[in-house]
This record gives sequence, C-alpha cells and structure tokens, in this order.
Amino acid sequence: MRGHAALAVAVLAVFGVSSLVARPLQQPAQDTPVFRGSVQLIQVDVRVFDRNGTTVRGLTKDDFTLLEDGTPQTVVTASFVDLERESPIARMIPGVIPSDVATNAGVGRMWVILLGGSSGPGGRVSRARQAARLFVQESLGPNDQVAIINVQGTMKSAQAFTRNRELLLDAIDRLDEAPSNPLPNATRIAYNVLEEVCNRLGRMAGRKAVLYFDPPTFFSVEGPPPVGPDGRGTVTAANNDVSNYLDQRDALAAATRNNVAIYVVSTTGIAGTSPDQPVIEAEPGRNLKQIAGQRLLADETGGDAIVNTNNYLAGYERFVRDSNQYYLLGYSPRVEHRDGDFHQVTVRVNRPGLTVRARRGYYAPREGRPARQTESTKIASKVSLSPAALEALRMPLSVNGLTIDLFAAPFRAATGRNASVLVGAQVHGPDLALSRGETIEVGFVGLNTEGKTSPGAFHIAKLELLEASRQVVEGVGLPFVDRLSLAPGRHQVKFVANQPNGKTGMVVVDVDVPKFDDEPLAMSGLVLATVPPAPQAVMRRDATLQRFLFNANPTALRRFSPREVLTTYLEVYTNSKTRVNETVASIARVGQNQPRQYAVPPLVTAPGRTMYRRQFPLREFQPGDYVLTFEARSDKQTVRRAVPFTIAER
Repeated sequence: MRGHAALAVAVLAVFGVSSLVARPLQQPAQDTPVFRGSVQLIQVDVRVFDRNGTTVRGLTKDDFTLLEDGTPQTVVTASFVDLERESPIARMIPGVIPSDVATNAGVGRMWVILLGGSSGPGGRVSRARQAARLFVQESLGPNDQVAIINVQGTMKSAQAFTRNRELLLDAIDRLDEAPSNPLPNATRIAYNVLEEVCNRLGRMAGRKAVLYFDPPTFFSVEGPPPVGPDGRGTVTAANNDVSNYLDQRDALAAATRNNVAIYVVSTTGIAGTSPDQPVIEAEPGRNLKQIAGQRLLADETGGDAIVNTNNYLAGYERFVRDSNQYYLLGYSPRVEHRDGDFHQVTVRVNRPGLTVRARRGYYAPREGRPARQTESTKIASKVSLSPAALEALRMPLSVNGLTIDLFAAPFRAATGRNASVLVGAQVHGPDLALSRGETIEVGFVGLNTEGKTSPGAFHIAKLELLEASRQVVEGVGLPFVDRLSLAPGRHQVKFVANQPNGKTGMVVVDVDVPKFDDEPLAMSGLVLATVPPAPQAVMRRDATLQRFLFNANPTALRRFSPREVLTTYLEVYTNSKTRVNETVASIARVGQNQPRQYAVPPLVTAPGRTMYRRQFPLREFQPGDYVLTFEARSDKQTVRRAVPFTIAER
C-alpha cells in the first residue's frame, strides 16, 4: 500500500488469505482451476419510500429508470434486500455467554469499522473507543458481520469479520491511546487504507458499509491549492495538501466504484454531557470546513455522518435504517469510462408519489493506471478444490448457500508447540443434494492475525446413502470432523462445502489457541458429542478422539432433543509443579441462579495431561436455554470453559 507494508498486511489479515495450501485427504481427479478476470455490473443500492416514509416493496427492474450522465442505461438485475427481518437489531446483554459455534445461517449487514487510531487533544481516542463500543453493543443484529481495522495500528490489532461481539469489543479496546510509534503521513495512510478496504469490499455483492471513526482532519471540497517550492527550495505545505487531496479522491473513487457507503462518526471537540451538545472548537472556521469535508465523504458515497453532536445512538439508528431495506440494482454502462472523472447516476421510479434515495454517481478508473495486485488474489497451485469452493474460501466473511455450523476446539498436541485443533462442522440437510451418486467437497484452512494461512485439508466424498441414512441427513445434516495444526494466538478457521450439482457455503469461526506449554494450568476446548441416528450419516470421524467417546460423535449442533444423551469431553494440562484438586461441571438454565453441579472424575491420567468425559441425560432437564460450564481447580488457579446449548420441546 504505497510503501506502508504494515498497513497492507493489517488489511490483508481482515480481507483475505495470501495463499491456500491444503493437504488432500482423498486426491480428486481434476485439474487445478485457473481464475480469470471478468467484467462486473455496477451496483447501486436504492431506497424507495412512499409519502409516509414507508419502504416500498414489490418493485421489479422494469419499475426503475437509471441514467448515467443523463443517458438511459439498462437495469439488468434488481433484488430487494430486507435485513430488518433477517437480522433485527438486538442489544448486547451483559453476561450472556457467546456461542462457541459459528454459522452462515441468515443474512445480515456488512460493516467495516475503521478507527482513526491517532491520539488527539482531550482524550479523542478514548471517545472514539467509547463511541465504537456503543455501536457494537447497541446497533448490531445477530447476523451482522463486522471487521475492525486500526488505521494507525498493526496487523495484530485488527479483527477479521465476525458475529462475535466480545471479539469486536476486544479489538476496539486494542486501539492505542497514544501509539508508541505513530506513522508518518497519517492523512495519506488513512486515505490509502480506506481505498484499499473499498477495493477489497468490491469483490463482495450487496451493500457494503464502512463506519469511519474520526477520519483524517484534512478534507478538501474545492480541490488542491497551488503547488510550488518556497524560497528555500523546500516543499511547501501546499504540496502535502495536493497529495492529501489526490489520496482523498482515490479513496472516494474506490468507494463509489465498489458500491461502498461511508458513514462518518466524528468525536472531535465534543464537550459536556448533553447528548446533542454542539462541538466547541478553538478555530470555528477550520471546524466548519472539516465538517463540510466529512459530510462530503459520506454524501458522495451514499452514506451519512454524525458530526457536531455526541448523540451517537440517533445517528446509529439512521445508519442502520439505511441498511435495513433497499433494492440492489445492477447495470453495465453503455460506455466504459477510463477517464478518472465523476459520472453522475440518477435513479427514478416509474410510479407517482414515491421518493428515491441512492448515491449520486461513481468515479471511473483512470486509463493507464495499473490495478494494484492484492495478496488475496493469489491461489496456491497445491489446492485441488473446485473453482466454486476456492472462490468461497477467498471471501473474508461467511458465504450463504449450503448452511454450515462450525466449531474449533484447541488441544495440546503430542509434540511441538502448535496445538491440535479439532475442526467440527455440520452441513445442514435441507440444502444438500442427496441423490445417489451426488458428491460433496469440503475444505478448511487457518488464518492468523498476520494474514498467513496454516495448511488445512480438503476431502471429496460420493454420497451413496441408504434410504434410512438419507432421511437422517435431510433432518439433522451431515457431520464432519478433522484436525488442524495452529500456533498459539488468535486465528480464524474457514470451512467450505460445495456440491457440483448444488450449492456452496462457507463459514468462519474464531479460535484462540492458548500457550499450553507455558501455563501451569490450562484447559482444552470443550467437545459436545451425541450418538448419530444412523452410522452412515457421518462424513468423517476423528479416530483419536473416538476412542474416548465410544459410539458418540462430536457435533457442531447446539440444539438437542430431550431424548438424547449429551456426551462431553475435554482435557486439562499441568506442569510438574501443579496438581488438579478437582474438576466440576455445572448446567445452569439461562435466567436462573441455581445450576446443577456434578463432580467429574478423570477418565485417563498421564503426565501433564488428564482426560475427562461426562454424560448428561437431557431428559432430566426441562426444555429451554442452558449453559454448560467445566472448571478445573488447583491450589492457586482455576480454568473454565462454557458452552451455551438448547433443549428442544418434547
């Protein structure tokens, strides 16, 4: 990114993988796919309201007239998106245990939070952190996927796309109050990061939104000032302004070309506690110019801005309302512009009494300027998954199609410092093509905070299910279990499933791998297992773990029938000076303060490692939501794992 390598990998850690390397479990007879560039439609998201301000539904592409620079264009696609129903806003409830399972079920909003990351007067970074935390806690829906990038931070401060709000809050808290090594040319870097983010978001369909907290203090509405050396032959401040202006223009061009709406949140100069108190600045004229520029950044991209107020919640409500319900129009311009200029887009509805809101246009790329090559476009030749599966794995956030639930449970490996992570997936049955002879391919990789991948695996299986097994798979899905070697630290595991004659789905789960060898007392991931209704209805088992689970299989499901017996398994690790005094389990119904407690005796004891297995007949519990917790206690320390689950109605 124009010489700023640290920021390039920070964005890479959020948006892609540098390469995909997988070891085959069953080598398929097919050639390595080759990807070629293709021309995409220009997408415009459009909100349509009646006289009462109510969103209008039921429109088709024939109901819209779209002009580019006054010339009518052909609307090729028009789809209505309703995220108000798919992902209704749900306030984060303190104390609620997040699920250990990620899913790609449901469709939500897509947000990238950019944190300015530079210290300012009056605790500006602290205010930005508080404002960003408020958005995560109060304004997200259960299916929303959010990524966080600290513009002045490092790769380790970023958080790739996730639905887990606790991880998002942790990433916000990693924003430095005063960076130890502030980067030079902060304004240029901030716009370069925004441009890079918008370009990467362009690979994804639908409405994309960037929530920018305290964007650069430099904005230019009227264009660059004159350029020239001063009397001493050095570069004047105007030169920097020209560079900043061009970088700002490039960022706007990337946003408008890739259908990215920018939402600005300014926390500069807010004083007092009144929720609508205006900004008080020492230089009112400069502040007005800055506010105008911030509004420009939002208006040019179809976004919105919170400026001159600290009433964040009202602004967040507007932001979400913009993203709730809209039409996504696609068209191919009659003339493909390569002039770098702004081209106006006008959208009208061919019905009286309706109001239309859409972005005003886009900046075309400039002829002769080479497109930047991003690391995420490289595909390793060792991968032998199909093009559809590979394309899904390259995406930075979950892909809908085949619905998948996924967990990743870390265990201490027999040798080395890397952990052996159990990867368990459940591919939902209703989405699968289950006729005899159908095939399904699955693959997975690990991605760390530096944007590097860990070799995963891929597997291709032919479905030759007996009738009884087919009915079971249709009802509960197809489970899969394998292992992945990951170093200590924060990771994401990407898992893809694809059927050549069916659908493709990809899901991403976060996993924090402990430094098992450095801790006096540590606990593995907690595995939940049940007996499959039909032995054939399992894609793959883990032989090592199966010895301790007998006829039960690890499952990513967290909703169980009261007729089932829940089998749980975990391991506790100690050094030579630590002894486990007791390990206990508890099951608490959500909203109640009287959990049932159980002693958990060791199953197998070895030097530095103790295995535990405990079974729970679910018929002993009333239907409802529960939290299962395991605790291991020594004289000086306690470690625990907690997993929420549900017992269905009888």
